[in-house]
Amino acid sequence: AGIFALGVAVLEFFGGILLLFGLLQRWIAALLAVQMLVAFLLAHLKNGFSISNNGYEFVILIIATLILITNKK
Repeated sequence: AGIFALGVAVLEFFGGILLLFGLLQRWIAALLAVQMLVAFLLAHLKNGFSISNNGYEFVILIIATLILITNKK
């Protein structure tokens, strides 16, 4: 589990920087969307919808935004 946590941290940190500067947007957004989908399924789904209960409300917004970036022309 530790190696996966490190991979997620690296992806989120450097992927966020690359998105900020507009580099490799589609690839990074796709990787981040997959990572957020895993977080949605493993961590947030069991807590329900509400963000105040650590639910999946905000996670869905992030996934939708990343999908839009991935499909950008």
